[in-house]
Formats: sequence, C-alpha cells, structure tokens
Amino acid sequence: MNTTAAREHDFIAHGDLDCSVSQPNALRSLPKSYITPAVIRVNNTALAAANLSDFFDVVSFSWKPMGPAPPYTYITMEVWRLEDTKPAFLSSLYNSWGRAKGFLAPTFLEPPEYWPGWGKRANWIEMQAWTGDEEPWEFCLDNLVLRFYAKEADSDPF
Repeated sequence: MNTTAAREHDFIAHGDLDCSVSQPNALRSLPKSYITPAVIRVNNTALAAANLSDFFDVVSFSWKPMGPAPPYTYITMEVWRLEDTKPAFLSSLYNSWGRAKGFLAPTFLEPPEYWPGWGKRANWIEMQAWTGDEEPWEFCLDNLVLRFYAKEADSDPF
C-alpha cells in the first residue's frame, strides 16, 4: 500500500504512516478478513525468465503491528523450502513489543547477522501477528530484502 495515499483516504491511522520505513509503499496484512498467514512465495515462471533459481535468502526487513496495538502484540515469521510439494521448515522468529501499547514503532531485523544460515535457500515465507490474547492482528512489512541465486547455483548443495 502507498501509506500516504492510504492515510489521505482514511484507510490507515496517522500513527501507521511509519509502516513504510522507506516511503511510499509497504505490504499490509488483513488478518480480520483472513485468519491464514500472510504468504510470500516465489513466482517460478518469472524467476526462470530472469535465469534465477527458485530459491532465495531472507536478508532483512522491517515490520510493525498496525493500529493502536494492545500490550504483548507480536509478529511471527516462518521460512520454508518447498521442493516437489514437500515442505521443509527452515527458520522462524518472532518479535514482541512487550508491554508497549498504542501505535508501535517499526523494528528492523537482519536475522542472518545473528544466526548465520537463517532463512537461507527458501522459497516460501509465512507471517502472522497476534495479540497477547491470541487474537489475530494486522501488521505491515517493509524493506524486505531477499537475495536470489543465479540458475547455475541451483546445483549447489543446501
């Protein structure tokens, strides 16, 4: 979403303009409409056309709960590799804002900096946000950096 335009049309609150850390766009979840996780997956056709592998590394991102969030709201991310329809769980993390409530600040994360190999050679990401009472909550994601591999690198062992 374009956060400036969304604010002008009253789709988001003023306190959520920082969803887009690097203006103007950010991704937004809709958990009150869909209880399933937000998913980011590769487009194999587009990657093949660009001579890129079906896999990527998660490098960094920023995210935050939207709206006036209650205390202990948290966001989870699970990173998977799907090959021949067989899922392989790779990595996960969660970010809690603890006792903080209201409009919360975005958090910038670089998981591989702290956990080498985190999110490596994936092709599927699932994200969800929850309150401390396990109610689904809306969140936004920005500055997602993925490292893609050239097609030749596909033969490398995982």
